[in-house]
Amino acid sequence: YLAAPAEGPFWSFVRDGGDLGPLPARAAVADADVPAPAAPQIAWIERAGSARAPSAHDGGGHGFFAREFVGDDDGTRGTLAHAWFERIAWLAGAVPESSIGADACAAAALEVGRAIDGALAAEVERVVAKACAGPMGAVLRPDRYAGWSCDRLDVRAELSFAADLAAGPMRGRMDRVVLGIQGGRVTRAEVVDWKTGARGLAGAALEERIAPYRAQMADYRAALAAMLGLEPSCVTAVLAMIDRGELIEA
Repeated sequence: YLAAPAEGPFWSFVRDGGDLGPLPARAAVADADVPAPAAPQIAWIERAGSARAPSAHDGGGHGFFAREFVGDDDGTRGTLAHAWFERIAWLAGAVPESSIGADACAAAALEVGRAIDGALAAEVERVVAKACAGPMGAVLRPDRYAGWSCDRLDVRAELSFAADLAAGPMRGRMDRVVLGIQGGRVTRAEVVDWKTGARGLAGAALEERIAPYRAQMADYRAALAAMLGLEPSCVTAVLAMIDRGELIEA
C-alpha cells in the first residue's frame, strides 16, 4: 500500500513494515539521443475505382497541391473570376455590384493560399464587368429563360453532385445551375460553366481549345438529367467565356 510519511518525499512504498525509500529518479534523456524525424515521403497515388469527375477532361492535374509544390500556375486569376460569379444570382443592373469584390478576393485568397494582389483584383473586376455588360451577361438575366414558361427560376452556385451513369459513377461540382420549376417540380435546367482565357483564338484553334470543355459539359448534362429525372433535351449547357465576353453553346 502507499503511505505519506511526515518527512522525506511525498510518496514512498512501504511493504511488510519496511520503508523502501523514494522512487528512483528517471534518467534524463539527452537531446543527442533523440533521433531526428525522417522527412516525409510524398507520392501521388490514384485511387482505384474512384468516381470520375467531369473536370478531369480539362487536365487539371492534382489541383492545389500540385500547383503549390510542383510549381505550376496556380490559376489565381481564374479562381478570382469564379469567386465573382459565384456571388451573383441575377444582375440587377448592367454590371455587378462593386461590393462583391472584397468578398470575392477573400474567398479566392483562401483557396490559393495567399492574399490577392491589388492590381490583379482591379483587372479581374474590369473583365467581369465588361463580360456582364456584353452578350455573356445574358446567363445572369432571367429574360434568357422566358421561353421555359416556368413558375419560377432557382439558381444554384457551385452545385456539388454525384451520379451513377452508364459510363460509371461520376462526381463533381457545377459552376452555376439554373432550374426552371413548374407545378412544384423541375422541368428545365441549364448548366453554366465559367471559363477564362482563349482570348484571340478563332476557328480551328478555338474549337481545339474548347473541345475538352464540350466533353466536360456533356458529362454535366447527363448527370443533371439523371439527378432531376429529366429528358436530356430538357437540359442545356453553355460555356461562359469571361475574357471573350461571349457564350458558346455546348
